Order: sequence, then C-alpha cells, then structure tokens
Amino acid sequence: MQAPVADGAAEPEPIEHWLAVRRLESSLQRLGMARNRHRDLVIQNCMARALGRWRQQPRADLSALALEEVDDALGRWFSFVLGEESLGEQSPILVGQAALEACQAARHWPHVLLTYDQVPSAFIEAMRTAQLTPTPPELPGSMLEQDLEFWSLRDLPTRFLGRWTRGLSRPAAPAA
Repeated sequence: MQAPVADGAAEPEPIEHWLAVRRLESSLQRLGMARNRHRDLVIQNCMARALGRWRQQPRADLSALALEEVDDALGRWFSFVLGEESLGEQSPILVGQAALEACQAARHWPHVLLTYDQVPSAFIEAMRTAQLTPTPPELPGSMLEQDLEFWSLRDLPTRFLGRWTRGLSRPAAPAA
C-alpha cells in the first residue's frame, strides 16, 4: 500500500518504511557493524536510494530494494578492501563476508565496515590474508550414458516387497 503526498508523489506506508529500516539494521548487525552515527548514515543513504527506486516501481517491496542497495554498497566496499584483481569472477559479497568472519573483523575493527577513509592497514592486510582462494569456474561436461530401467507403478509393490522379503528368508549372519 502507499500513502499519497500533497505534491502527487507516492510514499510508502510508515510500517513498510519502518520494516525496511529494521531489516537494514539487522543485516548490518549480522556483519558486525557497530551502532554509531556512521551506521545511521549508511542506512539513511541506502533508504534514500531504495525510496527513489520504489517511487519508480511502487509495487516493489521496499525492504527488498533497501537490502539490494546495502548489498550493492557492500559489494563495492569489499572490492575496494580486497582488491578487484584478487576477486576475479567471484562474488565480492560472498568472499568479503567469509573474510570478515575469518579475521574476526567485528571484534577487532567494529567501526571499519563501509568506511573508505582511514581504513587501518592492519584490517586490509587481515582481510586479504583471510580471503579464500577462489575456485575455478565449472567447466561444461557430458554425462556418461547409463542404462535406463523401465518400470511402472504396478511393479512398485512387487519390487519393494521382493527386496524387503529377501532379507527375511536368508539365515542370520554368524556373530563374530
């Protein structure tokens, strides 16, 4: 639902806006971003971009748009910290989140996430060291030919019971 505004533009329902903000906060908290003024600014910026997109597509889910915006910001930031050349074709989000967890960035550097100025060199070194080596992309292959065994639902009871009763008619194995 949407609420009309005096100038004709649409605005989301207050509960929808509140829910989108809470989801952003939760997403950033899971990454270990400290509660501070910087986090509030990141959320405001992501919400402003999400609202701009929502106004173009008022039927879209505002929370999903906001999470896409924070993912975009995180992807750019992880590319900055880890170096685009070392990421290759890998997802910056996945590699970056794994590196954050591996070097325990939330514990050691809680105020660094999504900052571009004054990023400690120790943090960048820890992130690049913790970065997992990307796996090579999958290559297309062909499946080996296998024999196809035809059966129908009428055969199911006989097949099942035959296999099940086979074990009943055999003598028990001697105990060792």
